Amino acid sequence: MPKITPDERWRRHVLERYTAFEMSGELIALRNEGLKILGRTSLYTGDEWFQDRQKRDTSSEYPKWCEKCEMVGARFGLAPWTVQMACLIKEYSPDNNLFMVESNWPRIRVVTENTNELFLSWLCYEARNLGLYVIQKHGSSETTMIVIDLAPPLEPLTDSSRPPRDAAFHMRVETPAEYPPEAASDLQRAASNLGRELSRRLGYQSPRRLRSSELITTAKQLKADKSKLTEAESIEVVDNLYPNHEESEERKLLKRCRSQKNQVRQRIVKPYQHKIKPKNPPA
Repeated sequence: MPKITPDERWRRHVLERYTAFEMSGELIALRNEGLKILGRTSLYTGDEWFQDRQKRDTSSEYPKWCEKCEMVGARFGLAPWTVQMACLIKEYSPDNNLFMVESNWPRIRVVTENTNELFLSWLCYEARNLGLYVIQKHGSSETTMIVIDLAPPLEPLTDSSRPPRDAAFHMRVETPAEYPPEAASDLQRAASNLGRELSRRLGYQSPRRLRSSELITTAKQLKADKSKLTEAESIEVVDNLYPNHEESEERKLLKRCRSQKNQVRQRIVKPYQHKIKPKNPPA
């Protein structure tokens, strides 16, 4: 029997909660009460559910019923809308539900403490394009930033409005306590990739990988702080790194050291010196 994936294990765990709710007897009680409030004798079809939304929203008793659904759902770890739809939609199945079934589900968030309005506008715009929400922190309080306008900000993001990369934002992964560790690891990897892409879209340049490199320990000997070296400086680098080299190997070592110096500069010099400016928004 093939081993199930972490995501599938979590899905089955959520469905167990839903099955427990179905078998508890509370579904029937809530269903009867909900139908009575809405003046119905039969369950909704899927199309009727969405078409009848305005009627439900204008009912004075319906919001109180929804509060009961939320309390019941909390006991089973189910989202309030899951309980509502299970009670009122004919042949409702969580497997076919477009919404999250559980009340607490794994999420990736962008968190920032920046207050610059232009930067926040661009951060929210680019984050939304990646399917992410931005949380703005003010000390111990947090606010979810809602973006209504789908168009990019009118004013381009400038260097003066762009904070240092480390102070711009960070990615936060939220997982329920029961979430499989392997699935959480995959989610963390996805968050890291999304964070790098978001940085790139905001005009930052950063190393694509954080693997250690032995070359970094020789950065000073390679004179990596200089973009170009004279012939004499290049020979000095070779003599420092390869003090006992044969004269016949000098040209080969000069080429190797130049290549190594460029690798070091690409990794630890250029990302902190240059920024990629995003394209100006359309007029």
